[in-house]
Amino acid sequence: MNTERMNVVTPKITEEEIVLIKRAQSGDEAAFSLLFKKYNHFVASLLYGYTKDWDEARDMTNFVFLKVYDKLSQFSTYTSFGGWLRILTNRVGIDYTRKMKNKRRTLDDSEDRLSLDDSNEQNEDDIVNHLLMQQIFDFLETLKPEIKQIFEMFYLDNMTVETISQKLQIPTGTIKSHLARTRKKIQTKLNLTK
Repeated sequence: MNTERMNVVTPKITEEEIVLIKRAQSGDEAAFSLLFKKYNHFVASLLYGYTKDWDEARDMTNFVFLKVYDKLSQFSTYTSFGGWLRILTNRVGIDYTRKMKNKRRTLDDSEDRLSLDDSNEQNEDDIVNHLLMQQIFDFLETLKPEIKQIFEMFYLDNMTVETISQKLQIPTGTIKSHLARTRKKIQTKLNLTK
């Protein structure tokens, strides 16, 4: 597991940033530019964990924000903007890692192995993942603030149970219990149980 990605803390959103997001959604380019300035280092830091190259990470940051620009109109869970941005960024980082592995594997090959069918399948997966993530974010909004905070710290900020325990002054057993119950509720709500 890459510790550099784990140490990048998801920024908490402010009321002013929620206003910025709403302005950007309505087409205000200046507002979108301010969002970019606020979050571009966060995104680049996450991507550096994948690339180990700051120039590459900065180039990919622009690509992430193109995706943000395209998808921002669909976004509605404003308090989870940092988590949503982290997920988009990690998807780009994972795609980058796959491409690099494929490049290494196919250095001797002269043809591109990615077919149109593979691309369509990936787009369908992206749609399903987006819908599932939106449902999870919607569900998180229904949780008690303490439980939501624990869940976000563990899954979005990649903190360990011990770190969460120290920061919130809550026993590790309580945190594990909250996480297990929340996971079970999500599985039940999204019909993910077998």
